[in-house]
Amino acid sequence: MKHKTVVVIRGTPASGKSTICNRLKDAMLAQGLTVSYLPWDTFHHFVEPRTYLTQRVIMEDTLRLLKVADDCLDAGSDLIILDGVFIYPEELNAIHSLFTRKNVRILHYRLVAQESTLIIRNQARAIEDRLPASRIREVAQDSLWNNNLSDETGFDSAKYSPDTIVALISQTIMQQSAPIAVFANPTASHWWHLGTALRYPELKCFEYVDLVWQESLQQWQSNTFFDFTFTAQEEKELLSFLKQQPVLFKYLNAQSRACFHLHNLAQQHGLRCHEENRWPAPVINIPAKTTVADFLNQYSTRLKRSIKKARTHRTVTRYSTSGQIEQLWQDALYVDTKGWKILQQSDMRSLNREDLQYLPGLLSKSNHYHLAVTYDDNGTPGAWSLMINNGAGQWYAAKWGCSYQGREKLMGINCLIDHLDALYCPYAGLQVDLWGRENEFYDQLANEYIERLHLRVTP
Repeated sequence: MKHKTVVVIRGTPASGKSTICNRLKDAMLAQGLTVSYLPWDTFHHFVEPRTYLTQRVIMEDTLRLLKVADDCLDAGSDLIILDGVFIYPEELNAIHSLFTRKNVRILHYRLVAQESTLIIRNQARAIEDRLPASRIREVAQDSLWNNNLSDETGFDSAKYSPDTIVALISQTIMQQSAPIAVFANPTASHWWHLGTALRYPELKCFEYVDLVWQESLQQWQSNTFFDFTFTAQEEKELLSFLKQQPVLFKYLNAQSRACFHLHNLAQQHGLRCHEENRWPAPVINIPAKTTVADFLNQYSTRLKRSIKKARTHRTVTRYSTSGQIEQLWQDALYVDTKGWKILQQSDMRSLNREDLQYLPGLLSKSNHYHLAVTYDDNGTPGAWSLMINNGAGQWYAAKWGCSYQGREKLMGINCLIDHLDALYCPYAGLQVDLWGRENEFYDQLANEYIERLHLRVTP
């Protein structure tokens, strides 16, 4: 293996995780790998009654496990095996954030079995290891299992023998793996492509970039941002397209492959490239082993004062990872129509139905889309924030909005800070590309910048 690997094996209690993981450990040791097997139960709070084992406590246990996993990587482990239920999206985000930032390959597996099989297996355990049957049913029936983890492989542990499952996982582990893509892009995902198709009746789709017709502006422009590339065949098709009409490529990273490629293409074939705008796009990069509040408070007295004032208002923030996604999205749309944007026709419904852009990712219950909505003490939504993960450990702030009523109570600040808190992982940190520009509050938050531009290519 050229790259270190983490195998995450999750599932309900009694789904066969421990059996599979122990046999996988032995198989990989026989291949000469240095293996660290970290079952979640080793880091688990044993508390009674069971209701005391809250999501917060479970998350703390998972973060302790990740701290040890991080240490094992630094100590030279080739393979980390993580064994746990890992049902909460926040756990999966923390796992993903830590290892992608370290350029470690992650393999996700889930073991499943019928509820009746789980209960029979549980009863066959030693008495001290058994869980109440009610707990087995509770976990097995949890709606969070419906969340979509796109790169996860499922195995029915009643259908496949442990040796078969171990053989399949072992084969994947030992394959030469490619390093994680440096140019991971949230606007090149399957869900983003679906959103683009919903929004625009007229578009030109390439494998890595979508061009859309903006009727209101009477122009073609890209709806894939930051960075992308082309196959040889696509380059011919794109060149033919560019020779017929101008295209505006928006939100390109100035040092991206896409920017270089377009300039080079124009120079070779007599096209013109013109930078319409260039600006420093703000980025928040919060390191590991701190807190969001401590990190933000060290920079600006004004920012510290704003956060302190916002915290005097009683609000509650709810997240899409906790369910009720459809209702949260409706509340976000409500906020979007109750602020200044509606007057300037820059709300999502006015902007070529921008709301449709995010709908596939949210409805798919993908962990790469994370929605936060903040409510006042009367339960009225007043602010919202939508973050999209690029698949390599970085979040992008797609939307952030506040109603007039929410602005009076500084709910937008509370929403954004709460959202950063929810996404932050103590052992991996948090990096958020704020995407937008000319936002005073973003500039207060940012501690890094990336040069970004709009590039028009004309015949």
